[in-house]
Amino acid sequence: MREISVFSGTAHPELAEEICGHLGVPLQPATVRRFANDCLEVQLQSNCRERDVFLIQPLSALADLLVTAGASRVLTMTLHSPQVHGFFSVPVDHLHALREIADHFAGQDLSGAVVVSPDLGNAKAAAALARMLGLPVAAGAKERISDDEVTITSIIGDVAGRNVIVLDDEIARGTTIIELLGRLREHGARSVRIACTHGLFCDGAVKRIAAWPEVQEIVCTNSVAIAESEGTDRLHVISVGPALAEAIRRIHEGESVSALFHDQ
Repeated sequence: MREISVFSGTAHPELAEEICGHLGVPLQPATVRRFANDCLEVQLQSNCRERDVFLIQPLSALADLLVTAGASRVLTMTLHSPQVHGFFSVPVDHLHALREIADHFAGQDLSGAVVVSPDLGNAKAAAALARMLGLPVAAGAKERISDDEVTITSIIGDVAGRNVIVLDDEIARGTTIIELLGRLREHGARSVRIACTHGLFCDGAVKRIAAWPEVQEIVCTNSVAIAESEGTDRLHVISVGPALAEAIRRIHEGESVSALFHDQ
């Protein structure tokens, strides 16, 4: 069987190191140099001929760029829009972090809790998390006006007097979450814990969210590197390194990746 070679881009080398640790293989060295005209020079410092090569690099722009660059398969984690699958002409394995998020909350007191999606678009994932935790689900009726302005007119479902677990796929500026916090307060929610896969946390989002007294905890994965400036004692980062490493192992050995989620 071919050997695995894992390389990292510059976006999140710590995650690449963790994945390699779970796979029991070294992270292969590479040099990335940026020129004054913003061009990049990338040099691989080890042999990868006749090997299965995996590049660990969080990205925001996908599809055609990766295929044009020569990728023959793509492994993703919680795409913001699942329809992006259709833009690839190569196989795509789309992972999610619901099991890791559920494991985190399963060890807590969930009496009187409810899972809430900020909008109907994420309600399917919220419902899946609710099933895994044995909880009811609710959702916000959201309308996006601009990049930094949204309105949530109502909450569909019962949150009065309940401990809320908010699930979203990503948090950037926190505009949606803060709008949702206002509606949850109006509807009489007792406490709020917030979870997302991708903690982008732009412009001090964590501190603005943590300023709400109802917020007990903000949970995200390490799918992207978290800026030190976003640190707060209420921010908890869980790892998706084991899940990504297992998916890489299955791809390398020709096993099913989708089987990872058959019990969810």
